[in-house]
Amino acid sequence: MNVLYPIFLKLKDKPVIVVGGGKVAYRKVKSLLNAGAKITVVSPELDQDLRDLVEGDKITYLQREYQAGDLKNACLVIAATGDQRVNRQIWQEAERKNLLVNVVDDPEQCNFYVPAVYRNGDLSIAISTQGKAPLLAKFIRQYLEKILDNGFAQVVELVARRREQLKRELPHDADRRQLLLKEFTDKMIKELEIDFIEVCGINDSGQDEQNHLS
Repeated sequence: MNVLYPIFLKLKDKPVIVVGGGKVAYRKVKSLLNAGAKITVVSPELDQDLRDLVEGDKITYLQREYQAGDLKNACLVIAATGDQRVNRQIWQEAERKNLLVNVVDDPEQCNFYVPAVYRNGDLSIAISTQGKAPLLAKFIRQYLEKILDNGFAQVVELVARRREQLKRELPHDADRRQLLLKEFTDKMIKELEIDFIEVCGINDSGQDEQNHLS
């Protein structure tokens, strides 16, 4: 089993190349724009949604086929052409240049995978199946959206403020961690337990009221 190292990338103002002009490319571009990346799309044709982004000066557009050397200024590359031969050329160039590259729907030609992500304020939870079952990752993300409400974003801010306060009061990291756990763990569980039970339909005996086993 290939164990992956999960990270969250800071892509603000970083150059990213997306090769492809269809709906899949648009979804990738949209999420990259949310991260603040500077995106160049290379494709002879564009989906209307991508064309709207070009006309709104949101992305740079090179209206042609991919060419060797297109990746020279990129830090991250997405290949979404739908053409296996072209995608492989992109993969090979990116690998030679030690770039982060993801070939859509081809896990073997990726050195990173794009997870499904649940976001709530500064709380982000990434779900990955290592490219094997992206629909399952999406399902799990949607499940998290149902059971986690906006209160978690407030909890993040509360813990962050308390952590900064304790940095000034307690010099040792271990002491701060122990106190934070003591203050928040039980309190958070008690406050969130009721909402969790209501969402999941669990009664006092711990059984699912709608799907209990007879």
